[in-house]
Amino acid sequence: MDKKALRIAEKRINELYDLFERLYEDNVSGKISDERFATMSARYEAEQSKLKADAAKLHDTISRKEQKKNDVMNFVGIVKKYEEFTELTPEIMHELIDRIVVHAPECGRANPTQQVDIHFRFNVVTATATADFKQYYVRRKAV
Repeated sequence: MDKKALRIAEKRINELYDLFERLYEDNVSGKISDERFATMSARYEAEQSKLKADAAKLHDTISRKEQKKNDVMNFVGIVKKYEEFTELTPEIMHELIDRIVVHAPECGRANPTQQVDIHFRFNVVTATATADFKQYYVRRKAV
């Protein structure tokens, strides 16, 4: 959809170049007045400026979508490679995970918790887990 809109915008930008050129020639040859030329050329230039801005945004959107698609495909390729692994090795971790962020524990409540964010490679997905230390403290006291 975005690619089609970009093609349409680029085609209209080129049409406006041609229209402006013909309009200029008509003005020089006396077919249209200077006032009419100024009015029409201003309208064409405004439309062309808007289309150029829209085309730039569409181009950025298309680029981001294509990058996201490539990232997902690369990530899926790695995941398929380890579809049926039996042991989580450091090599697998390095291929799948970009970074792990461990937040400071929240100790203000009755049962302390700690949030851990796992950022997978290719900026595809982030998983968040919260560890509940209440169970840990109960087991520790019993030992």
